[in-house]
Amino acid sequence: MAMPGTRRKIVITMKIAGRELGFLNVESDRENAFGSEDRVLLERVAGLLARFLTGRGKYLVRKAGEPGPAIKAAAA
Repeated sequence: MAMPGTRRKIVITMKIAGRELGFLNVESDRENAFGSEDRVLLERVAGLLARFLTGRGKYLVRKAGEPGPAIKAAAA
């Protein structure tokens, strides 16, 4: 779903080893905001994110979603 005022957007699939992990969605409120260089850059970023999220980043993202020590103590 586009943000209000979106005039242009690029959607790039994040893939690793042929497996689709998600999408990188970039939007702008300006007409002609993105060029071919932007697509190349975003495809590279999507590839790096996919590698991060399936490697070491998987642990970091999971860890970031866990409650911290203060929340765990309050719940006990």
